[in-house]
Amino acid sequence: MAAETKRSAKSVRSTSTWAPPYRPLWVYRFFAFIRRLPIPGWLLVTLIIVLVGVANHLVAWQQGYLPYWTINGYLTTVGLYIVLMPAVWAFLVERAHRTLLEFFEGRGKSRAEVQAIVSDFNSLPDWAMGGLLALGALQGYLVFTNMTIFMIPISGQVLPSLSLLSWLSTNGFIYAVTVRAVRQLGLIKRLFSKMEVDIFNRRPIYALSRYASLVSIVALVVTYGLQSIVFPSMLLTPFGIVLQILILILALALFLIPLVDINRAMRNAKESLLAEMGKDLKDVQARVHQSVAQKNLANISDLKTAVGVLKEEMDIVQKISPWPWQGETLRNLFVPLLIPILVFLMQRFLSGMLGLQ
Repeated sequence: MAAETKRSAKSVRSTSTWAPPYRPLWVYRFFAFIRRLPIPGWLLVTLIIVLVGVANHLVAWQQGYLPYWTINGYLTTVGLYIVLMPAVWAFLVERAHRTLLEFFEGRGKSRAEVQAIVSDFNSLPDWAMGGLLALGALQGYLVFTNMTIFMIPISGQVLPSLSLLSWLSTNGFIYAVTVRAVRQLGLIKRLFSKMEVDIFNRRPIYALSRYASLVSIVALVVTYGLQSIVFPSMLLTPFGIVLQILILILALALFLIPLVDINRAMRNAKESLLAEMGKDLKDVQARVHQSVAQKNLANISDLKTAVGVLKEEMDIVQKISPWPWQGETLRNLFVPLLIPILVFLMQRFLSGMLGLQ
């Protein structure tokens, strides 16, 4: 059975992450097309960011919107926001695929069963995806035409079609990524509820909690990044502070909610195991007292050893944390909170050293 399970896991790993029946098919076929290009995905993304930034600055310099060789922060990041959220979608698909393979490894699931769960985990109904992309794109259009071009005039002066595309792409995928993430975290709760808790083997639990943490980190990084780079002046305003607090609450909720049930289950399993060990220890100690009372000291040494073993086991179990995540997982979750500070310091540095506007 173990050999068969390993073969099954290996065969699932060899299956393309982007293969049907993932939904919506047209989205995954697009990503599959990107993956078939004779250029690595990371290099393609980098080229888009660099080329769009260079094109924006060439136009801005030629048309006199910027002095020659002056770098503008907004124009530099337009290409980033064209590809950011599609890249986040693809990145989370890959991480979810690996997470579920790790979770089900050695659990006796067939290749077909695991693939069905992975496919459902990474999918959204076609109608939902289309509606969310349309709603997000509409919001992106309204934000760009009614706010961005007034707060950042150069966005409507230099290749405004690229700026608009960045807002359509970013806002369009934000809705889809968010809804799919919320759905995935609900599925994580369901996976936790169906698993038999083993406090000595927390690898499956850690795998899912790491993914929940990753989703929260991505939410913080993307939101803080968007706000810090595009509207840095908003960070310390009352609206900006309230928005950051709401983002933090949402990110923590996305991380904690699917883990509450498993935390309760781990506490119950730990308490049950300690109660069972305590009962065994009480029985052994009773036999020790009985042997002493009857002056039957022949087996005292063995009973004393048993008492020591039980106490050591209880001490080990008591030190096991019932929290379903590793220490570094929670620490990593709070690292993105430093993003606004880092962006502020980088802007001050670049403004002084490179003439960044």
